[in-house]
Amino acid sequence: MLWAYLDFTRLTLDLSGSDNTGIPAAVYNEQENVIVQRCEMAEKQGITPGMGLAQAAALCPDIAITVYSREKEQGHLQALAARLYQVASDIVIITPAALAIRLDNLCQYYGSVMATWKAILSEILPLNVDFTYASGWSVECARVLAKACCNQIYTDKKAISTALRQCQVCHLDIDKPLRLTLNRIGIFSLDRLLSLSVGELGKRFNNHTIRYLTAVRGDAYPTYPLYRPADAFKRHCDVAYEIENTQHLLPYVVTLLEDLAVFLRLRNKVVSELSLTLYYRDHAATDVLIRSAVGISSVRQWLDIASLQLENTSLLAPVTGLQLRAVELLEHDAENQDFFQDRHQYFAQKQLLSRLQARLGDNRVSVPASGNDHRMERQTENGGTSTPELSSQWLPAIRLNTPAPLITPCRITFGPVRLHTGWWDEHAVKRDYFIAKTQAGEFIQIFRNSKQHWFIQGYYA
Repeated sequence: MLWAYLDFTRLTLDLSGSDNTGIPAAVYNEQENVIVQRCEMAEKQGITPGMGLAQAAALCPDIAITVYSREKEQGHLQALAARLYQVASDIVIITPAALAIRLDNLCQYYGSVMATWKAILSEILPLNVDFTYASGWSVECARVLAKACCNQIYTDKKAISTALRQCQVCHLDIDKPLRLTLNRIGIFSLDRLLSLSVGELGKRFNNHTIRYLTAVRGDAYPTYPLYRPADAFKRHCDVAYEIENTQHLLPYVVTLLEDLAVFLRLRNKVVSELSLTLYYRDHAATDVLIRSAVGISSVRQWLDIASLQLENTSLLAPVTGLQLRAVELLEHDAENQDFFQDRHQYFAQKQLLSRLQARLGDNRVSVPASGNDHRMERQTENGGTSTPELSSQWLPAIRLNTPAPLITPCRITFGPVRLHTGWWDEHAVKRDYFIAKTQAGEFIQIFRNSKQHWFIQGYYA
């Protein structure tokens, strides 16, 4: 087996955008009162991981602090795994911020280990996240090499063994007391430690440590639960600074929508309603519902609707974070897959409805619908906010509730269609309907009643 290990050294900082604000930034762990991540500018000011907040503030008074959340960082890790699941199958999530990916079983798809690694990098590099990496015959071996910042993909066992023996004890995933014990007896490098036999290891260490060390040198291969995509979409995103203008939220919304697009593409699904939660420092979070009249998965289409919705949203306070959730996943409409009919106008109509609802509000947009009556003047009624249905091709787009007398010269191009209905009430009709073309080139719907009088019923768009 051959595993690649990616250790994300400052995942919270990279995905929050704090590194792009032009000021020193760091991530602070409140429980342990230490700095856990810092940007390059903060590093130049002398900020190091493990430093207390007071000392960091003394060295750099204008440093921007982001509070560390293990739950949020695991959410970022899940999003990375979902993105990599497009190109790799066996992925192991290792908390707090690392991924292990098996490479050897993907060679049959990509041709070689290096081609597989390039496919993985093509998904990771656009995110601009900082990480160290290495490969090894086990997850534990690759982890040690990644912690040593080897940043090499080894394919030969001899090269892996050589690189492993050059690592230090501090790169092992062992507790501090055991590390100090090894240092006291003169073991600082893995060269001497890994040369000990299993019997000698059994005399010095407990069973847990023995299993770990044998996995590092490839004598055993522990199993790990593999990542499988979640059934529901929910992503959280922290902002680099407190945002008071909704338009400044759009870059973060784009990031969330890109994750949504990956999620939907892996499942061949679409969604028609999203819930965007806005988090404030001193106020309760608020939800913004973003709806589409038709299920879509495109980032661009969702961004158009979200932009209009945010324009009409008032912020209660500066925003400190966002969360996007897909309300319900939908199957692709079978009509979307019709290769023999041009449905551009149909979906453009639905997208227009979505944009109008986002800008004006759901209660201010109504859709005309066909009534349950054959009489033309009774066929149009308020359909609420539901999606308009496709009507017969010979019915006009604009229908008159009260027919107008026909006084315009025209030429009949279609008809007649006899309509004889309404005998159950006091408004019975007996008409012959036609489609006619005026001298100006307009198409109109006309009819002739039982008294041979001509009227205009509607106009074609």
